[in-house]
Amino acid sequence: MPDQYHTTSDLTTPSRRKHYRHSSAINATAYTHTANRVQVTISNISYEGLQLTLDTETAKQLLQPSIDIDEHQHTRLSIEFVVNNQQGQPSAVHILCRIVHIENRENQCLIGLEHRDIEEGVMALSEFIMAQSENK
Repeated sequence: MPDQYHTTSDLTTPSRRKHYRHSSAINATAYTHTANRVQVTISNISYEGLQLTLDTETAKQLLQPSIDIDEHQHTRLSIEFVVNNQQGQPSAVHILCRIVHIENRENQCLIGLEHRDIEEGVMALSEFIMAQSENK
């Protein structure tokens, strides 16, 4: 395993995970097609992926026609957000992700995503995650 990966785990992270998930509340835009953009919250983030939290109506809009994981296991989502880089300046991040988990709760949907391609902001994202690790 390359040295740059942080392998610490906590009790809430299943042991199969290679990377620590950092709690967050990052505002982001998610879409499957650029014409259908919705606002979401990134509730945790790691080197492997991230988790979105959104209300069920927004999830239905994003994942039309269904929010059943069996129908969306190959769905690709683009996620755009901004994090501060090492110099404290805002940096855009654009990640293409694959849905790996959908959990419906009362009036809320959690969508687990695996990073497939970091199209913009790879250094800013890496610096952000490393900073989260240092703050633990």
